Order: sequence, then structure tokens, then C-alpha cells
Amino acid sequence: MESKDFSALIETSPNLYQLTIYFTTLQSLFDDDFVCQLLRQRITHLKIVLNSSSIELNTFPMARLALIFPQLKYLCFENQYFSFETFEPLILAAFNHLSEWTSLISLTVLDMHLMEETCAKGIHQWTLEHISTYDRNSFLTDYTDYSFRLWF
Repeated sequence: MESKDFSALIETSPNLYQLTIYFTTLQSLFDDDFVCQLLRQRITHLKIVLNSSSIELNTFPMARLALIFPQLKYLCFENQYFSFETFEPLILAAFNHLSEWTSLISLTVLDMHLMEETCAKGIHQWTLEHISTYDRNSFLTDYTDYSFRLWF
């Protein structure tokens, strides 16, 4: 989809607050300031579908996401195209920007794998060790059926 077409779609949808989008499509919109402004104003529920083997989790543009989507309440990543060895880099990148998502209620990563060491330690303990911006008693974690969930 062309950026201008996406822009027209968003402009004609003033009540749009929930967006499911392929990462490759979203990434192509990063340079369109007008589209980013519309997304910044409207989107509170975002699901990003990881659909390309060219995505590097270690360099995922989480800072850009935090800038474009500061009002997120729900952030979800879905692995649809390929298997990574581990998703910890993506989750840790999100943890580093939690203070910028002051309205965030839930962070979810679907269809993913965690390292055996992380699972053995326990997902709540692992999260405690890596999350520093929130009260340590104010969140719940879950890792079942290859899905990580963090609730605030």
C-alpha cells in the first residue's frame, strides 16, 4: 500500500484507534510525517505482525514506535513469518521504552520462544530483573502457549 493511500484511509477513519499492521508496511510509513502524526493522535491499540525474515530483533526500532505511538494502551507483536531463536531482545527493547508509554495496559508477544534459561528462572522473575521503570508489584506476567504477556 502506498503511503498516500494509507494516509487517505486513516484520514477517512476518524474513529480508528485499533490497528493491526505488517511491520514491513509500518516501517515504510516511518518517513511520512503526516501519516505518523495521524497515527500518533489516534492509535491506542497496536498489533504489529512480524512478517519478514529481514527483521533484526536486536535492532528493532522500538524508540521510533514509542515516538509515533505514545498513547498506546495495548501493544502486541505477532510472529507470523519465521522463527527466531529467542524473542528476549524484542521484549527487552520494549521494556526500555515503557516509561514513554504511560497509558500502557498490556504488552504481548504471540507465537514466540524464550530461552530455556529464561523459562527455568520463571517469567515473572526474569521480568523483575529487567524491568526498572514500574513499581515491581504493579504488573503480572504470563508465558503460555508460546505467548508472553505483561499486564500493568
